[in-house]
Formats: sequence, C-alpha cells, structure tokens
Amino acid sequence: MQAKVGGRWSSFGPANLVKATPEGAMRPSVSAEPADRSVALTWDPVPGAERYAVAVREGSGWRTFTYDCRGTSYTATGLSNGTEYEFLVQALCMGRWSSFGEGDVAKVKTPGTKIMGSSDASIEQMTALFYASGHEYPADIYSPRGASTIEDFCQIVYEESAAEGVKAEVLFSQAMVETGWLQFGGSVRAEQCNFGGLGAVSNSVAGASFPNVRIGLRAQVQHLKAYASNDPLNNSCVDPRFQFVKRGIAPTVEDLNGRWAVPGTGYGQSITSLVERMLNL
Repeated sequence: MQAKVGGRWSSFGPANLVKATPEGAMRPSVSAEPADRSVALTWDPVPGAERYAVAVREGSGWRTFTYDCRGTSYTATGLSNGTEYEFLVQALCMGRWSSFGEGDVAKVKTPGTKIMGSSDASIEQMTALFYASGHEYPADIYSPRGASTIEDFCQIVYEESAAEGVKAEVLFSQAMVETGWLQFGGSVRAEQCNFGGLGAVSNSVAGASFPNVRIGLRAQVQHLKAYASNDPLNNSCVDPRFQFVKRGIAPTVEDLNGRWAVPGTGYGQSITSLVERMLNL
C-alpha cells in the first residue's frame, strides 16, 4: 500500500510488502482418471503455490507419493486393479500446507484386470515367480505329459493363451492359485492336468481329467474365454463345462468372484496379486 502526500506517492521497499493468499484458493480441486494399475491426477493451479504434495489414504492415515510436485498433474503408479482409492493434493503456500476436509478427497476405482488381451508378462517372468514361491516343480508327473520343466510348462501357458487371446499372466496366476503352486492336495490330483479345478465343485468331486498338460491348460483358457468374451473359440473345444457359462459375463479377473469360485470372496484378487508380483519381477 502507498500513500499520496503532497501530490507524490510514498516510497516503498521489500519491508513494506505483505504477502497473502486467500484461504479458499489454497485447496486444490482434484480430478482423477483411472487406468491400468495407475491413476492420473490433475488440478487447477493454486495462486502462490510453491509446490504440491500428493497422498493416498491408507487405513486411518495417508501415504505420500511426493512432497515436491512442481506442476499441476501427477500419475500415481504401482496400484492394484479393481480397487477403490482416495487421493489428496495439498498446496504449499508461504511455508504452510493447505488445510483439507473430506470434500477435498478425490475418490476413484481402478479398472479390473482384463482377462482378454495381449500378454504383459514374459515366460521368464512366469518361471521367476514360480521359483520365488520356493516350491518344487513335479517333473516326475508332468514329464510324460509334455512338460518336463517349469520352463516347458510356462511355454505352453504362453502358447495356449495366445491362441485364444487370453492374457498369459492371468492363466498362469490362476493355475498357481488353484493348484497351490502345482502341489495340489485337494480333490483334484496332479495327474489329472486340471489346473483350473474344472468340474471340481466340492471337496469330494475330483472334476475333469485331461490327457496332458497342453490340453489341460487349453481347457482352462477356453473356460476363461467363455467368461470374458463372446468371441468364438479358435481351437476345438476341450472344455467340458464351456456350454454352462453365460458368455461374456466376467470380462475382468475380479468378476470371477462368486462365479469361477463360490462364494469366491477375494478369489479374483488372489490371482491379480500374483499378476502384479510377476509383472514387477
């Protein structure tokens, strides 16, 4: 502020300046756009903001991605698909972080993990995930059935998935969940080459049997395609339960909850957690 005295404005220097930012303008309004295992956040610039902090709610607190975002956008990565998240962006103005309330929280749900599509995982990542589990591959059982090593097994997984347009990482992870890393132990025996528990509707029903590893995995792929797509099969149908599925009812892994497994609470998430571990190897 200056004063006009005797026709002249008063002089001023830095000590005469007063800085202030309106309280309402210090609270960024955030938009969130979900994508595969990520969320893109954008907000309007806050007047006088030096930088921004971005955080996600975890339990009763917050986990901060960054305290030093210099722009008005940030992409949070490393998230889980099919999961609800709450994000918060704060502005640092004059050494003070903006206040916030529940109305400033951006809520968003990431899309589910698609069953159909090009594979994101390599054969090497699948084998690495199996070795990391610490389990022994049952070579004595699967050598005469067309897969002498886990590398052979994963090669077949990759080929059979590609034949029907199913993601290989989904097929492999589901097989590991269903079989306990190929150790079995339930009503289905390893010799059945039934890696998806097809037809095993109870602890006393062993389900379908297949002549070798490839046909067993092919049947599982076809059953996944039945749930996830309305497209016709490319190979002859070997899935004995294909006709019982309402086509296209479960396009994502999370949609298999209560369908492939009953009641199936958390079933899809148990598969996607392995997918995420694999893709991060």
